[in-house]
Amino acid sequence: MARYRVQHNYRSNAYGPWVKDDHVELDPEQAAWVNGDSPGTLEEVDQEKQAADKRKAEEHFDAKREQAERIHGVSQTEEAGRMDAGVSQEDEPGREPGGGDAARHQGEPPVPVEAEEGKTTSKRRTTRRSAPNT
Repeated sequence: MARYRVQHNYRSNAYGPWVKDDHVELDPEQAAWVNGDSPGTLEEVDQEKQAADKRKAEEHFDAKREQAERIHGVSQTEEAGRMDAGVSQEDEPGREPGGGDAARHQGEPPVPVEAEEGKTTSKRRTTRRSAPNT
């Protein structure tokens, strides 16, 4: 079996549905049938190129992580150690439990309102501002 990348959305009685950029494993005869039914649907994936692309992406990710560590001065492993010691972002000013930002939750909570057939739903209260007097 070989690995193929789907070039465009495809569906038949025998195969699919597949969407663009899906990867599928088929026998070459099956892939030939699909491409005969809809030309250009499947492109064989070069396993060596795919492995090289994956390595390149991992190297890029590692470089970005190292750059962030240099900028912020704390590695993810050090942060994990702080959390194991009982120190977390929640202990920092301006943070609420759960790591959220307290400023994000300002305002009134949702208020239940009547919906169809006696069911309740939530609706946020909003403050309307009038246009400035001219």
